[in-house]
Amino acid sequence: MSGETLNNVETAVEVVEHVAEVTEKLAANAANSLPENGSLQKVAVEIEYIAEVVDKDAHKVEAVIQKIEDMSEKIDAAMEPIIEAIEKDFKPNPTSSTGLDAKK
Repeated sequence: MSGETLNNVETAVEVVEHVAEVTEKLAANAANSLPENGSLQKVAVEIEYIAEVVDKDAHKVEAVIQKIEDMSEKIDAAMEPIIEAIEKDFKPNPTSSTGLDAKK
């Protein structure tokens, strides 16, 4: 995953997390305001539960994103010297006008 894509996913997850937290609070307040065991109160409690699950899942996704970012950095750090060595070995000869006699 590219850095930009990962950032976009992370932003989307943060928005989902925030919406879930707000929804959970609103549903809890609504459930507490409605008559106990009424159908609307039951719906509000269910919405609160769903929002709580979404919030927890968003936290899990954030943890996965962090692990992907960490692993990507480790891979980049490990590959950088290899790529630099390969690039160094295959630089074109500066005396050539066509670059066809590149060093190997």
